[in-house]
Amino acid sequence: MACALAGLILLAVLGLFTTPDPRGHSTHEQLGLPPCMMMKYLGVPCPGCGVTTAMSCFAHGDWVAAVQVQPFGALLALLFVLVAVLALVDTVRGIDAWAAFRRRARPWTYWCLGAVMLAAWVWKIVALRG
Repeated sequence: MACALAGLILLAVLGLFTTPDPRGHSTHEQLGLPPCMMMKYLGVPCPGCGVTTAMSCFAHGDWVAAVQVQPFGALLALLFVLVAVLALVDTVRGIDAWAAFRRRARPWTYWCLGAVMLAAWVWKIVALRG
């Protein structure tokens, strides 16, 4: 339950303290984090490029922009919300939310998330070179 709530808190923080960067990346710098070294030195976005921006768009209610900026970031934001709701329902019903999560998450789930992340990375590279 604590991990699920942490995801929601992250979305709330992004909604309150960031404005999605119009470039589609670098929103994380508003949180005091350094620029992406891969982008800076190689001119290629990293696999997580745009995730913070997409999550910030999601937190601000601009879900279409979140998907356009970084589909994987939009998916993560949606998963944060869904997992939190499931954890809350499980907890209210007296079910161990962490055990229930482990039962629901099959190994193929992680492979699919990895495939979506790679596809979104290619999407981001094409979009920035575009």
